[in-house]
Amino acid sequence: GLFQKRNIIKEFFDPKLLPDKWDGICEITLRSFKEQKLFYEDAAPLLYLDGIISGWDSILDIKHVIVDEAQDYSLFHYEILRNTFPRAAFTILGDSNQAFHPYMKLTDFSLAKGVFEKADLNTKHIYLTKSYRSTKQITAFTNSLLPVAPKTQLMERTGIKPQVIAYQADPADEIIEKIELCQTKGCRSVAVICKTELESAKVAQLLEGKIEFSRISREETRFLPGVVVLAVYLAKGLEFDAVIIYNAGAQTYRQEAERNILYTACTRALHYLYIFYDNDLTHFIKAVDEELYELK
Repeated sequence: GLFQKRNIIKEFFDPKLLPDKWDGICEITLRSFKEQKLFYEDAAPLLYLDGIISGWDSILDIKHVIVDEAQDYSLFHYEILRNTFPRAAFTILGDSNQAFHPYMKLTDFSLAKGVFEKADLNTKHIYLTKSYRSTKQITAFTNSLLPVAPKTQLMERTGIKPQVIAYQADPADEIIEKIELCQTKGCRSVAVICKTELESAKVAQLLEGKIEFSRISREETRFLPGVVVLAVYLAKGLEFDAVIIYNAGAQTYRQEAERNILYTACTRALHYLYIFYDNDLTHFIKAVDEELYELK
C-alpha cells in the first residue's frame, strides 16, 4: 500500500525528507515485489521493520559477536544485530576507506557506536594507527590514494616502491613477466586483481595456457596458493606477497566512488605492487606524489 499509493507517506512525513526519486523508487519496488525478488539494499530495512512490528527473535546464549568489514554494513544491520543478540558484547572492526557500496557504506563509525549507546551499553571507539601488512613504501603510496591520508604509523619494513607501468605490448606477456619475476624473488602468492568479475574473466582468458594460475570467482571461492586472478571485492580481507593491478586506466577508475576500490586492491600487497594501465593513467594515481612510486 505504501508504494502503491505513494502520496500517503507525505501525510505523515515532511515531503522534503523523501528521496529525490521517490516515484521511481516506488515503481522499482513494486516491480521487484511482483517478480518476488528483493534487492540486497532493501533486505536489512525490511528485516528491521519486521522486528519493530512483530518483535525480535533474540538469541540469548551468544556472549560475544565480532563484526568484520564493518564499513560495509548500514545502521539497519547494526540495529538488527543489537536486537538479535541483546546479551552479547560486540567487537566491530573496519576501515571506512575500504567501503565498496557508495550508497550503503558506513561513513562514520560514531553512527554505529550510537546504536549501542542508545541502548545504554558502554562503548569505546579505538583508532588503530599501526600498519603491519605492507612495506613502508606500499603503505605510503596507498595512503596517498585517499583524499585525506590517514595518520598511520609506518612499520620499518622496507621494500621497493610500487611500480606503475604503461602497457607497451601484449598485456598477457607483460603480466606473466612480472609474475615470474615475483616468483624468482620468492613470492609464494601472487594476485592479479581486477576491478570486476567480468574483467577477471577476461584476464583469465588472456593467461589461459600460458601460465599456471587459478581464478577465484563467485562460483569458485576457494583460496588456492600460487597465482590467482580475482575481482577486487573477492580480495577483501586477503593479502598476497605480490599484487598486480590489471588496469588502473583513467576509464577504469574515474569516479570518486571508485577511489576506495583501487585503494583496497593496492592494499592487498605485502611486498611488491605492480600497477598496469592502458592509454591514460587514472587521476587518483596522478595526484600522488611521484616520489612515492616509479613510473615505467
